Amino acid sequence: MSKSNNIVVTFEDGRKAECPIDTPVSMLLTNKVDEHGRHYIGAVVNNQLVSLVFKLEVDSEIRFLTFADPLGWRVYRATSSFVLAKVVKELFPEAHFSIEHSLGTGFYCYFELNGVVEISDEQLAAIEQRFKQLVAQDVPIERHKVNYNDAVKVFEDQKQPDKTNLLRFRNPPKVVIYTCGAFSDLSHGPLAASTGVLTHLGLLKHKPGFVIQFPDRSVPRESPNCAKNPSCSIFFKNTKNGGAFSTSTPSDASTRSSPTRRLQISSVSPRRSTKRKLQISPTISRSTRIVSAGY
Repeated sequence: MSKSNNIVVTFEDGRKAECPIDTPVSMLLTNKVDEHGRHYIGAVVNNQLVSLVFKLEVDSEIRFLTFADPLGWRVYRATSSFVLAKVVKELFPEAHFSIEHSLGTGFYCYFELNGVVEISDEQLAAIEQRFKQLVAQDVPIERHKVNYNDAVKVFEDQKQPDKTNLLRFRNPPKVVIYTCGAFSDLSHGPLAASTGVLTHLGLLKHKPGFVIQFPDRSVPRESPNCAKNPSCSIFFKNTKNGGAFSTSTPSDASTRSSPTRRLQISSVSPRRSTKRKLQISPTISRSTRIVSAGY
C-alpha cells in the first residue's frame, strides 16, 4: 500500500495504478468490451472470482473476464439464468419454473402452469421478447448483503417459497442477494453488473419445457443456431453406485431425464471408478486455485 488512503493495483499485463480504498473494480476498466467485442462481466482479484461491483480493500492483482474465459463463462451463464428466472416470474407468476440440467450448448428449463407441464409457442415467444427488452434496457443488477431475517422477508414478500426453504436449512448470519427491479434471487457466485451483457442467447422449445442456449465463446458476434444443434450428451452420476448414460438427441434425453427419473444406468466397476478419480484429480487441484465467494 503506497499511501494510507490508496492501494496499488497490478493488471494482467503488468501495468500498475493507484486508487482509493473501496474503489469498485468496474472503475478501473477503460472499455466495456475487449478487442473482440465481448463484454467484461467479472474479474479475478487476488485469485478470487468477483463481480465488477466488488470494492477493493487491499493491494490487488486484477484480471478482467469476458465469457471467453471459463470463469467468465460461469458468470455469463449464472447471470442468464437469473434474468430468465426474473422474466418467467414477471410474466407467469403462478408457474412452476426451474433450470434442470445442461443440454447441448445450454440449460434445459422445466415449465408448468395451471397443471399443464408444457410451454406453448406463445408463452415461449413472450419470454424471449421480454428477455430481449431487458437486455436492450441494460437494467442494473445490484448486489446486497443483508442479515438472515431480512433475506427471508424479501423472498416471502416476493412469494418465492423455494428460496425461503433454502435459507431455512442454512441460517447464515449474512446473505448475499442479487436484485434486478422487483426481482431478487440467491446466487452461489458473482453475477454481471447489468443485463446488457447478455447479447447473444437463444430459446428453443424442447418438450415439455425449453432450452436456453448460449453463444460460442470464440465467436462473440454470432447467436446460437438453435435449430442446427439438436444433439447432446449427458453424464449422470449415481452417488451410491456410480454410473453414466449418454443420449444422442434432446427428445431421447428428455424422456430419460423426466421427473420419473427412469434412467438406464450402466454399471461402473470400482477399478474403473478409481482410475477415473485418479485421472481427474490434477484437474480438480488446478481448478480450486480460484475461489468464488459470491462477490
